[in-house]
This record gives sequence, structure tokens and C-alpha cells, in this order.
Amino acid sequence: GLLLALARLRAGDPSGARSSAEGARAWGSMIGYRGMVASATLLAAAADRTLGADAAPSAFEALSAAHTLGMRPLAIDTLDLIAALARDAGRPTLAARLHGAAQRLRTDVGMVQSPLARLLEPDTAFRAGPDVADAWAQGTRLGMTGAVGFATRSRGRRGRPRSGLDSLTPTERDVMELATRGLSNTTIGERLLISAGTVRTHLRSVFNKLGVTSRTELAGRFGVRDA
Repeated sequence: GLLLALARLRAGDPSGARSSAEGARAWGSMIGYRGMVASATLLAAAADRTLGADAAPSAFEALSAAHTLGMRPLAIDTLDLIAALARDAGRPTLAARLHGAAQRLRTDVGMVQSPLARLLEPDTAFRAGPDVADAWAQGTRLGMTGAVGFATRSRGRRGRPRSGLDSLTPTERDVMELATRGLSNTTIGERLLISAGTVRTHLRSVFNKLGVTSRTELAGRFGVRDA
């Protein structure tokens, strides 16, 4: 079922590919084969992208499952899919970082591009711009955990309240945690692959959402405390 889904996707039949992937996912669930479920979820998401449907939920589900199960090749392919979704959404630097991470991770584990990854690969013109090239290079410095975390933060969360800890986006939470540990904006930016100016913007948002006015107050109220 998984091979048929991939073959149909490569042949330009995303509807058939999705049907095959759903069949494989159903069988995987029936026999408790989590790896098959994760693989089928990825292929279904790739088919949804081609069909113009919302592929993000399935893509992030596949990424989480692959990373949890230690399925590195599958997680790497999923990073490429999420990068392709970012390209579709007009977020080229995000896409470049994830594509760069996937490329480096394949080298690290000694694997070549899968047939699915080749379908998701951007054209050469995509990498021509200096901003995209820099973002691609930044992505190559991410390890597996860093790449998965970066991809997850890029998604954010829907239905978030307007104030309090639950209102913070994943990136805002990361910025808050590092700020309460005394790291400078520049160092935080280097850790999260964002600029110091973007860190300041996130901190202003954190202050507003949490009702604090300074780093000292933020650390006092929300800093990590030793047990």
C-alpha cells in the first residue's frame, strides 16, 4: 500500500495516492504497526498538498511520530514536506532552513534522497537569492532534534488565548525560557536562528501577554527554578 501510494504520487495521481495511503494507514493501525502509520500519514499529507488540501496537520503528525519512533529517514523526508508547504505559503527562508537541515541530515546518516524527497525538492532558482542561501546554510547547522524543534515552532498553535502562558507561541516560549536564564538577545537569536531584532519583538509580545515590564520581572515570575 505504501509503495502503491508513492508510485501513484509520482505518476501524477494524488487522489489514488491518498486512497492507497489511507488503506495502508488503516492496516497499520489494525496491527499496531506505528511505523507504517507514520509512513502512510506522510504520504497522505504529500498527496493532500498536491490536491490543494490542508496538508499541515498530517505532516506535523508524521514528523512527531517519526521523531518519537527514531525513524530518522522518515523524519528527514517529512522535514522536506514541511519545507515544501512553507514554500507554498510564501515563507522561503523557513523553507530553505528546513530543506538545508534535511540535506545535511541525509549526509550525516549516509542516505540518498528518497523518491518522495525528489518530488519535494525546490528548483535551482529557489536557492538563488542571498537570503534563501543564508537560511539554507543556517539549516545545515541544525541536528535532528534542533530541526524537528524548529519545524514545530514554525507552525505555532491555533485557538491560542490572548494572554497568559498558554497564549505564547512556541517561539515565544523558547525566547522567554532563554531570556529568564540571562541570555542576551544576540545569543538567543543564535540559538533559535533568528535575528536579535526578532528576539526583541518576541520579548515585547511576551511582556504584553504575561503582564510584565522587564526581564527581571519575567525571570522572577516565570523563570525556571531548581527543585
